Amino acid sequence: MLSNLYLATAVLKYYSDNGSNREDLPYVDWNIQLAMYNCQIAFSEFFENLPNKPIAWLLKLVVFPYGRRYKLPNDALEQIMVKTMFSDSPLRDRISEPMYIGKDASDPSFIIEDAFTKLQATKATRDAIRQALKDGDLTDSSDLSVLVKAAVKKKVCSKSEADAYLAAEAARDLAIQVDDFPADQF
Repeated sequence: MLSNLYLATAVLKYYSDNGSNREDLPYVDWNIQLAMYNCQIAFSEFFENLPNKPIAWLLKLVVFPYGRRYKLPNDALEQIMVKTMFSDSPLRDRISEPMYIGKDASDPSFIIEDAFTKLQATKATRDAIRQALKDGDLTDSSDLSVLVKAAVKKKVCSKSEADAYLAAEAARDLAIQVDDFPADQF
């Protein structure tokens, strides 16, 4: 119970000490909701394990007169948080500032950040190609380079935009790869 209350106050202190930015509120809200829910669960488990059941029932009635009131953060709040993290924003910069990000393609943290940066830079091209596919101006292809060549030919995007888009998709593909170990290595 105390550790969750401590986490909640740490979140509030961080929010207060860092300018109380409005864009931070979904993160503050999510953390407070989670801490209060976990605190409520800890209280309930404490009451269930008390050997004196009448005292446990009385304490439960005093602490939770209307029953459990706190719920886990909902998906809508989590979607707001994810959308913020998928855009290049001051909040993302503040959160990722103390993180180590490598300098070359041998470092996994660099690979992920490089993919993020390239995908952000080519969002307009990706959206234009998706819209052209939706409108029927382009025919979908399993080979991305064929699709991009058709997009350049139909003037959906320029050659330089197409090249940047292909580089971004290659960076994305590299970022989502997982290590593969042969079975005999286990």
